[in-house]
Parts: sequence; C-alpha cells; structure tokens
Amino acid sequence: MTLRLDRLPDRTPVRMSLSVDPELASALSDYAEIYRQTYGAE
Repeated sequence: MTLRLDRLPDRTPVRMSLSVDPELASALSDYAEIYRQTYGAE
C-alpha cells in the first residue's frame, strides 16, 4: 500500500473537542507523525 500525503494549505487554527475510539486516535497520531516527517511541520 502506498500512502500519498499532499501538503495541507495554511489555515487559521480552530479549536474543537471531539471523542474518537482508540483505534482512530492511533491512526490520526500516526498520520500526524508521517506528515511531520514528510513536510517538517505539524
């Protein structure tokens, strides 16, 4: 499987609260780390 991550456009942050199951939380954390490694930005 190949994962292609395009650079996200700059946007003004918005604070939100939501609840997700542990599996989705882990997947989002993995995505954030791969994005950080690829583009050097969070």
